[in-house]
Amino acid sequence: MVTCDRLWEVDAVREGRLSALDAASAERHRAICAECQTRLAEHDALQRLARAMPVHALDDVEARRARLELLRDAGAANERRSGRRAPWVLAFALTASLVAVAIGVARRPVLATAIASTPPAFSADVEASDAASWSRARFAQLEAMTLARGSLHVRVRHQADGERFFVALPDGELEVRGTEFDVVADGAKTTSVRVQEGLVALRIAGTTEVLLRAGDEWPRVVVAQAPPPPQPAPPSPPSPPSPPSTPSSASLAPSERADAYGAAMQLYRARRFEEAASAFHLFAAAHPSAPESEDAAFLEAASLAYAGRADAAALVAERFLAHHPRSFRARDAAILVARAARDRGACDKARRVLGPWLRDPAADVKAALGSCASTEP
Repeated sequence: MVTCDRLWEVDAVREGRLSALDAASAERHRAICAECQTRLAEHDALQRLARAMPVHALDDVEARRARLELLRDAGAANERRSGRRAPWVLAFALTASLVAVAIGVARRPVLATAIASTPPAFSADVEASDAASWSRARFAQLEAMTLARGSLHVRVRHQADGERFFVALPDGELEVRGTEFDVVADGAKTTSVRVQEGLVALRIAGTTEVLLRAGDEWPRVVVAQAPPPPQPAPPSPPSPPSPPSTPSSASLAPSERADAYGAAMQLYRARRFEEAASAFHLFAAAHPSAPESEDAAFLEAASLAYAGRADAAALVAERFLAHHPRSFRARDAAILVARAARDRGACDKARRVLGPWLRDPAADVKAALGSCASTEP
C-alpha cells in the first residue's frame, strides 16, 4: 500500500521536470524515505534488465506483427485511461518502451507517433464468431486488427492515399486496400482466408507473399478455368544481362537460376500468364540479387496485367517502382499503376505516378491517364 505522497518526485527528478531547488528537496526527502528509495531501486533494476536482454533479429513479418500488437495494446490502454496518470504508470511505460527497443521491435519506422485523445472512426465493419479472440486500434492513417483465434468477416471501405489496414495473424499478417473477406485462425496458425471483394496481400511467416482477389481462397482451391481471351503479343523478353564481375549471392547457383528463369519465360511466351506471374514472383523472392531479378519483378506485373488482374498488376508494379525507380521499365510500370488508379477515380495518384512523363506524353501515357487528364488542376 502506498503511503508516501511524494513518490511522484522519483519520476519528476529523472525527467528533469523540477527546478533545481525542488530537485534538491526531493533528494533530501528520498534520503530518509524507504518507500521512495525502494521505488528508485525498482526502476533501476528494470532498466538494467532491459539493457541486458538479448537482441533477437526479427524477420519482416514478425517485426510488422510486433509493431501492430504494440500499437493495439497502446490503443487499448488509452481507451481505459481516465483521470490523472499515476507516476509509476509513466515509469513502467517508459521501461516497456526500452524493452521493445532492446528486442529489436523498434528497428522499423513506426507509422503512428501519437495517439489522438478521440480515436478516429474505424474503416471496417466486423462480424466475429462467438469464440473469436480479436482486437483493433486506429492511429492516424494506420488501422490494425489482431486475430488470435476464431473467425472474422471483415468489410473494409476503400482506403484513401496514405491509409494502411493490417490484420495481425498468429503466424503472419494480411493487408487490404478496400475489400471484403473472411479469415480464420486457431491460436497457432492461420487456417483459411477467403476474399469476396477487392484485393488482399497475405504474408505468412516463412513463405512468399500471396495476392488474393475476389473469389480466391487460401490455401488455394484449384478450379478449372477457361483459356484466356486472345491478347496482344507480349513484348519480347529482354536479353539476360551479363553476369556481374564481382562475386555475389546471385552467382551461387547459376544453373538453378537459369532453369527457374527459363521456365518462367516459357510460361510467359505460352500466354499462361497466371502461372508465369507466380513463377516470376518465386524467382525474384529466391534470387533477389540475381541480374535477372529486376526483369522478373516487372514481368510478374506484366503477366498479371495480361491475365486481366489489373489491381494485382498495379500493386506489383508499385512495388517494382519502389525498388527500381531508375529502371528503363519504370515508365511501363507507372502506366500499370496509373491505369488502376484512373479506374478507381484516384486521379491525383494517376497523375503523380506518371509525373516524369507528362511534360511531353507519348500516346500510351495519355491513354493510361485517360479521363483523369481532364481533371488536372
